[in-house]
Amino acid sequence: MIFVVDASDSTGVSNFQLMIQFVGMVIRSLDIDSSADGPTISRVGLVTFSDSAVLQFHLNRYTTKAALLQAVNVPYLTGATNTDQAIRFSSFIILLVLPISLPHIDYTAAPSDPPAVVLFRILSI
Repeated sequence: MIFVVDASDSTGVSNFQLMIQFVGMVIRSLDIDSSADGPTISRVGLVTFSDSAVLQFHLNRYTTKAALLQAVNVPYLTGATNTDQAIRFSSFIILLVLPISLPHIDYTAAPSDPPAVVLFRILSI
């Protein structure tokens, strides 16, 4: 799961904090913790954006709920609202540059495939 959180001036600090609290509530409801007998069930990434998008942490960065809940307390950025860039950044940087192996997803592509084709293959599985 990748959260994309608006940290621009139009959101304001108090609304940004409400969004971060919501992310924390969702994380608390997920099965995150790795165990000796298996991989992490759920993975979480976080992108914040204002003028530009910022990868706060990638899907494979944290493997425990406690670490994720601590990591989600990210700074408020301020600036203009650039939702378009945040969506493109999240799609192409996080989903296409997967440094992890996700079960049941074949994200291989021919070298000649443009990124949009690769993204379509991932999302259509």
